[in-house]
Amino acid sequence: MSQKCVLIFMSIFLLYIILVSSDTEVLKPVLVRNIPLKRPPTKRFDTGYEAQEYEVPSIVALDFSTRNTTWFCAGAIVGHRWILTVASCTKPASRVRISYGVIIRNLPALEMYVSNRCFFNHPDYNRNFENDIALIQTPFVKFSFLVNMMALPKMKESDPLRFPDAYSAGWGQHKITEENSQELHISLMEVITNVECIDLGYGKTLHPKMICAILPSVESSCRLDSGSPLIMQSQRTIIGLASFASHKGCRIHLPVVFTRVTEYVDWIESVIKKNDMVIS
Repeated sequence: MSQKCVLIFMSIFLLYIILVSSDTEVLKPVLVRNIPLKRPPTKRFDTGYEAQEYEVPSIVALDFSTRNTTWFCAGAIVGHRWILTVASCTKPASRVRISYGVIIRNLPALEMYVSNRCFFNHPDYNRNFENDIALIQTPFVKFSFLVNMMALPKMKESDPLRFPDAYSAGWGQHKITEENSQELHISLMEVITNVECIDLGYGKTLHPKMICAILPSVESSCRLDSGSPLIMQSQRTIIGLASFASHKGCRIHLPVVFTRVTEYVDWIESVIKKNDMVIS
C-alpha cells in the first residue's frame, strides 16, 4: 500500500472516530433548583403523585437567604437536632428557615430559623459538586406523625446494585407554570449504575461518591429540589441527596445525580457525635 493510500485511510479512520465519539453529548451539570424548563409546558408530564399527610414526615422545606437573595431547597431529618442536605444549598447562605411537617409549603406543622453558625458543610465540597453534603444543627425537635427522622444506611452499597423501589420527594417546578409548586410531590425513581450514567453523557463530571437515578420515561425531574432525599422504600433509608442534573432541562428524560449518602455515614455520625449537645 502506497504512503498516499495510508494517509487517506488514516484520515478516514480519524474522521470516523470523531463522528462516533460525538454521538453522546457531554451534559453540563446544573443545580437541581436551577434546572431550566426548555420544552413547552404540557398538560401532564409526570406519573408521580401528590404526597399525603404523614407519608414523608422526614422531609423539610429549606428557605435559605443572604442579605440580597433567597433560594429554596429540601432536606431530610436524620435526628432530633439534625437536618441533612447538600452543601450547594448551605454554603452561600447566612441563615435558613426550616419548615417541618410540610405537605403544603406555606402550612408547616413547625417552623424555625437557624443561622449559618449551625451549618456543617463537608470540608472537601467544591464547585464540581464533589462531596456535596451538609448538616444543619437545630434546637431539639419532638417527633410525631407529621415530623420524624429518616434512617441512614448501615452499609455501603456497591455500584452495580439497582433499587427499583427508590423514590424522591420535593416541591420543585410546577407542572404548568414555571413557579414552584405548593404541594409536596413524590417521584418514583430507579437507581442506575455509574457506568450507565457516564454513558448517558455525564462523563468526567461523575465521581464514585455520586449516585444516579432516573425517572420513568413519561416522568420529569421538575418536581425535585436541591437536597431532595433519595429513599430506598423497602428499607426506608436515605441513600442520596439531589445535587445536580442536566443543562438540557428537567423535562428531558435524563438521570438526576445525587450525593451518595452511603459514602458519608462515618462523616455524618462523627459530626453529630461531636456537636449533638452544642447549640451555637
